Amino acid sequence: MFRLLTVLGVCVASVALARPRIAVMDFEGPTASKLQLQLKKKLCTTFVCVKPGKSKDVAVDAVVTGSVLDKTTLALKVYTDPSGEPVSAELEVPRSGKLGKKAFFDAAVAVRSAIKAAAAASDDDDGAGQTGAAP
Repeated sequence: MFRLLTVLGVCVASVALARPRIAVMDFEGPTASKLQLQLKKKLCTTFVCVKPGKSKDVAVDAVVTGSVLDKTTLALKVYTDPSGEPVSAELEVPRSGKLGKKAFFDAAVAVRSAIKAAAAASDDDDGAGQTGAAP
């Protein structure tokens, strides 16, 4: 009996600690691919990254995309529902072209906020709607 309770406790804990799944789509603008690669590396340490377009059966909690507005600003958008409004964040890009800790932190906060808002919306719907976005 004790072993069964231990196994059940581990299973519940692993579900509670499951990391959200995200897909990082292509960014637009000058130096976009360089910034996307930097951001993807950092976000994939916090979230489970799914390669976009590989399988249509894989559901994700959020889709991240961005566009370089000018050489100093990256506009990040996080979608949790294809028909819904994205959570947006503007990240500062230094002259060196390397994103700093604050930019990575702000990006992770934007993803978490979008996922949390989607979860709250699905709780309000009492599970009537489908959650997640397709990469």
